[in-house]
Amino acid sequence: MPQKCQIISLPLFIITPPLQGTIVMSTRRLTTHSIALAILILFQSLSLYGIIFAQTTPEITAWKLNKTGTTGYGGNPADIQKVQYSTNYVYVNASGIPSYTIGTWAMNPNTAANKNWVFKIPRNPQPRSGTKVTVGLGKIGVFVNGVPMYNADDGMSYNNNQTWKRNAYYFEKVSFDACSGHPDQSSTYHHHIYPTCLQAIDASKHSALVGFSFDGYPVYGPYAYANTNGTGGLKRMTPSYQKRNITTRTTLPGSTTVLAASLQGPVVSTQYPLGCFLQDYEFIQGSGDLDAYNGRFAVTPEYPNGVYAYYVTVDADHIPVYPFILGLQYYGTPETASISGNANPTEAVTEYTGTVATPGASISLTSLAFGSTTVGMNKVLSYTISASNLASNVAITAPTGFGLSTTQNGSFTQTLTLTPASGTLAQTTVFVRFAPTQSGSFTGNITNSSGTTSFANIALTASATPVGVQSGNDAGVRIFPNPANTLITVQVPVQQSVQVSISLRNALGQTLLSVQETQPAYGVFSKNLDLTNFPAGVYFVEVQRGQQSIIEKVIKQ
Repeated sequence: MPQKCQIISLPLFIITPPLQGTIVMSTRRLTTHSIALAILILFQSLSLYGIIFAQTTPEITAWKLNKTGTTGYGGNPADIQKVQYSTNYVYVNASGIPSYTIGTWAMNPNTAANKNWVFKIPRNPQPRSGTKVTVGLGKIGVFVNGVPMYNADDGMSYNNNQTWKRNAYYFEKVSFDACSGHPDQSSTYHHHIYPTCLQAIDASKHSALVGFSFDGYPVYGPYAYANTNGTGGLKRMTPSYQKRNITTRTTLPGSTTVLAASLQGPVVSTQYPLGCFLQDYEFIQGSGDLDAYNGRFAVTPEYPNGVYAYYVTVDADHIPVYPFILGLQYYGTPETASISGNANPTEAVTEYTGTVATPGASISLTSLAFGSTTVGMNKVLSYTISASNLASNVAITAPTGFGLSTTQNGSFTQTLTLTPASGTLAQTTVFVRFAPTQSGSFTGNITNSSGTTSFANIALTASATPVGVQSGNDAGVRIFPNPANTLITVQVPVQQSVQVSISLRNALGQTLLSVQETQPAYGVFSKNLDLTNFPAGVYFVEVQRGQQSIIEKVIKQ
């Protein structure tokens, strides 16, 4: 017996023509067989008119636009100087010099220079059908700070046979600077691998969008969502290129044909280990997360509907892994004008000015009160600071009598410099030490700043009391025996009813014992302090009698 169609009432959104800009809702009675079709039409229509599934335009906004005149290597303008766009392209003017410190380059006579690049990035990239375009030497994409990406090839081959091409990371890494880059003969500073100074690798979150390939597709760092739909937590993206199981270099990847002797490579050895030539690798479908172009289609933070993107690959220790950025071919069609770097717009464009992000800091408190500390002793307190949108280091300065450090037991100095990563300073604990060398009251401010931007100050108050000197007249206080092994007796004469307190402190100023009583009349207030459970060393006894105080040093044997 055939099933009957169930009749239900469903709100159906009818999209009116875009010129009217309205949405009309009506209710009709639909069969369940019609519901799916109605919903599909609804979502397609909404998507068509930009009502849902809206994505940002990172190809315009992701660039590290230099709006403050920041300079880099050689005093050259740093990062991106201008971003312009049309319907189909983004034009990026860049010096090729990053704002982070670059150089030196061991065994490399070249130097970095301002190249005045203009890159043309497609805004609507499409997969290339038919024969793919080989990723060539030189520029293949650009990082968000205007520094070019290079592929894995260093431009040289074994015996110049153009068959066994050298792995740039293996043969040239000795010339990489601390930021994993170096200049070539044309003074083009570039990265073959992940640019460590542009954005630190953080396994706890989706990696940042670090650049764009010249075919218009974005390039991300190594960590992404485990599942392409944005679920499953985070995972380090692994390439599907694997080292071949060879000991001699007589055949090429995917072939069993033995090469002519003049085209063969060296045997695998300590001098030429497996992996030092590009032909030491072969693509094995499904052996990693990424395809032959070193990318995949997936949801990312910037593209919630999903996007095809390349990923810069590293191993579990964040060591670069072949093919490093792009595979042997582009997924889309590269813009040839970008490869030359002289893609001045010949169409009407709009300049993206962005916004100058104001440096800001979060500081955990506004004051530190150290109380009283004995001359020759010290006391350490702390606060935390984090900051963002920074173009310079964070400079912290303490007034005289105070020191700063990022470790509690480290070396303390009056000034402290904190270096941000890509304009962001992660929460950092700053330890402040008060170590008086003379008695008196101490006040002042810790200043926190970055460049010309001043953040909130921290007010400091402290006082220092000399050892063995009282604050009033001769107090007549006796402490004996001194040195002592177990008990010491503290006697405090009083001439009227008064509150007396006695404290025992260690060299760090920590209170170990404390007693407080009111002496009702004329006489001697006497208390025994037991030092039995304390290690041998120097201790301090502070006696407070009314408004008078005295501190004496005691030796525990």
